[in-house]
Amino acid sequence: MIDIDLKQSNSMRFVIKDPDGEIINESGASELPADNRENTLPKEYQGYMICIDIRNLSVKKEGEYEFVFYINGKEIGTKEIPIFRK
Repeated sequence: MIDIDLKQSNSMRFVIKDPDGEIINESGASELPADNRENTLPKEYQGYMICIDIRNLSVKKEGEYEFVFYINGKEIGTKEIPIFRK
């Protein structure tokens, strides 16, 4: 995630929706504290690198699942992932 002001505190939230658009998993808001260290990157390239581990998620139906990221309550990105039986 780039183009985020690291000099202020931010919050992040992650949601997974099933093919019907129902939320089946939500991370809740996580605070990302301000980073006041010197940074040589231009502001538009500054941001966070985040790794999320999803375990034991109950997938009850086949279809396109939507993964949605929010920063400070604003949706900043989505990714649809198809899940089908073999």
